[in-house]
Amino acid sequence: MENNRLGTEKVSKLLLSLAAPAICAQIVTLLYNLVDRIYIGWMADGMLAMAAVGICAPIVTVVTAFTGLLGRGGAPLAAIRVGEGKKPEAEAYLGNSFSMLVLSSLAITLLVLLFREPLLILFGASENTLAYAEDYITTYIIGTLFVQLTVGMNYYITTQGFAKTAMVTTMLGGVLNIVLDPLFIFTFGMGVQGAALATVISQFVSFVWVMAFLFGKRTQLKIHPGNLRPRFLVLRQIVVLGSAPFFMSLSEGLLHICFNNQARRFGGDVAVSAMTILFSLFQFILLPVEGVSQGSQPIISYNYGARLYHRVRQTVRIAVLCNLTFTVVATAFILIFPGAFIRIFNSDPELLAEPISDLLTTVTNALYFRRFLRQKLPAETELENPNGGILYDRT
Repeated sequence: MENNRLGTEKVSKLLLSLAAPAICAQIVTLLYNLVDRIYIGWMADGMLAMAAVGICAPIVTVVTAFTGLLGRGGAPLAAIRVGEGKKPEAEAYLGNSFSMLVLSSLAITLLVLLFREPLLILFGASENTLAYAEDYITTYIIGTLFVQLTVGMNYYITTQGFAKTAMVTTMLGGVLNIVLDPLFIFTFGMGVQGAALATVISQFVSFVWVMAFLFGKRTQLKIHPGNLRPRFLVLRQIVVLGSAPFFMSLSEGLLHICFNNQARRFGGDVAVSAMTILFSLFQFILLPVEGVSQGSQPIISYNYGARLYHRVRQTVRIAVLCNLTFTVVATAFILIFPGAFIRIFNSDPELLAEPISDLLTTVTNALYFRRFLRQKLPAETELENPNGGILYDRT
């Protein structure tokens, strides 16, 4: 069984086997987002369309925040219970996460459809970009249910040790989106709405894959109808653990709103486009780090549940070293060659102007260090446990 490896195999080898598929999946996700925006940036009115996508980013961040709250919050708890030999309790976390992801996605979809115009204006839309932003978010938000269940439930696949299966989840959607983007944007002439539609279709395919696995024979944790009913104590533990990634995502969305409004005020739509490129490059730094974190999470959680604390500490040390090395190198390249990265998305002379390049360099540096200092691995998050103690024994 996969769980036997989590408690016995050499930590460095195990982390590599689990993190490598997760990193590959995150790289595909990176290409997914970058290619999406590259195609949009090379439209005839690409600069305005790029700004519109950036204006919609806070809404996308809210969707991501709830997958972190309910998916990342519940999956480590499920792994701990499996390590303790308490499978029914682990399945309770899975069922409650599933039902709450459905409810939150429906609520977000309804609210955005009802208030999309005032929200987009609040987020920095101008007269020139509002129509593009409305076209994009109206289509994108329809797929919220697929996005939340795909990402949120994929954490439960990873936490069982099925890293390759979780990787396929991301790769299916990513590759399909890369194929569909030029078809809908250029061939069918749908512009930003086509980009959003390609994303929704891609996420639906990934959603079908995730559901087929969780209702199939290979999964060790099953979704039972009796576990779909919300339980206060179960949800309380999920929310406590998931609150860190949840509020980090929300604060990132709030920053994006502030940056967009200030950029529009002082630099117009061109500066908003630059901010969109900036946050795309920020994902270049963040997503591989997330891959290592996802690969380490099942090892940390299972071994904590099995009381093998030396393996928990060893996993954290290796993960931190890998992430620190990558982020320092990646950040250095962006700071040294900002213009080269801008040209990937658009070659508009206004975007390549010196003030915009300076903006890209300065804010990338500030955002990276802010996120790195606040980033928490699952092992550093305090958990309530019937036996007492916390997830990571620092001694």
